[in-house]
Amino acid sequence: MSKFFKTTLFFISVLFLTSCSSDDNSSSTSDDDGGQVPPPQTFTLKEQTFRLNEGIIQSMDDSETGITTTSVAIAGLNGLTLGTVSFTVFYNTADGIDGTYTSDEDINFETAPRIYSSTFSQYFIMQGEETFESNQAVGPVKITSHGNNEYTLEFDVEFGDGVKASGNVKKTFTVQAPNF
Repeated sequence: MSKFFKTTLFFISVLFLTSCSSDDNSSSTSDDDGGQVPPPQTFTLKEQTFRLNEGIIQSMDDSETGITTTSVAIAGLNGLTLGTVSFTVFYNTADGIDGTYTSDEDINFETAPRIYSSTFSQYFIMQGEETFESNQAVGPVKITSHGNNEYTLEFDVEFGDGVKASGNVKKTFTVQAPNF
């Protein structure tokens, strides 16, 4: 599972860095057709507000148990500071990802439906040359699928080091499923 987590973090970093463009800091509230562009999505991490840049969902189905293990991660910027939050959730493959998840709240790895792994859920902040990270998340996480890879991720958690993270973001996620 450690390889799964590290691979997910790597993909988040790559996608995040490639998704940044020179116009990311524009404050325009209308698009080229004269319509309104929704305000940027944000999440809070360690008392900082991050503008959402990328969301990634990476799933692995276990056909023997019927349980899907999925890493749901978001990345954003606050100035030059990068922040990421990720949750590893478990659900019955037939039921889909929609639902509210509770933390297993211990260091044991549990794969019961509608549980997320406290151990494999973490935050990461890169501020200049300093980095901050922790796992052991506790608190509610809710995922809603809107179709076409668009999801809402709601969370209000506290990590093992006391850092709080919260958000209610709706975004088109990059969805990855390995081919075995």
